[in-house]
Amino acid sequence: MPKNKIEIYGWGQEFIIGSLSENQVHRIVQEKIDINELFQNGTEMVDDVLHLYGPEMSEVSFLDKSEGKISIPNIVINYEPCWESVSKELLIQSLQEQCDDISNVAEVADAISDSQVFSNISTSESYLIQRHAEKGYWGDFIYPNNKYANEIFSLSVEMEGMEISANMLIGFLVKDCKGYSFEILNTDGGAEGKTKEYYIFTKHKGIIWEL
Repeated sequence: MPKNKIEIYGWGQEFIIGSLSENQVHRIVQEKIDINELFQNGTEMVDDVLHLYGPEMSEVSFLDKSEGKISIPNIVINYEPCWESVSKELLIQSLQEQCDDISNVAEVADAISDSQVFSNISTSESYLIQRHAEKGYWGDFIYPNNKYANEIFSLSVEMEGMEISANMLIGFLVKDCKGYSFEILNTDGGAEGKTKEYYIFTKHKGIIWEL
């Protein structure tokens, strides 16, 4: 393992949010139709709001060959995916509040937006929320091996406002001679699935069904 590679381990999840119609909610909640029967192409395809895959920040470990387990400062983007979208203004505000020396903050915010980590806000009243927990090796992060790469932040997104919360790693910010750059998380490891949870959340009643 080269000195500039950090391996990522721990608990994480595939976290998915998709909008539901009134008819779909009725069939699941009232008629008790199996969701796998209702969505024959797979429930994972119900993801027009959000679809993230990666480790949970409270459970993640970063390993470096020369130093062993290391700590990396974290910058968190807080938002409520069923109620709002992640705008460039929100990204800039979050970055500036937690790291005041990002001189190219607008450029970094554009890079995060262009990565398509976030989807557009849905106007639906009801949502299917899925949590598919996994544990193990998630992949690695290789940062530039030069004298300017002297500061690294992990970047995570904390989802709230739906009675279920998650704070998931989405990538890293690396400082070099030109400022900071965003590197999206490459989840090519061998994490294995453990549990699956399903919820229906409505904006007026909260969680009305779970499996």
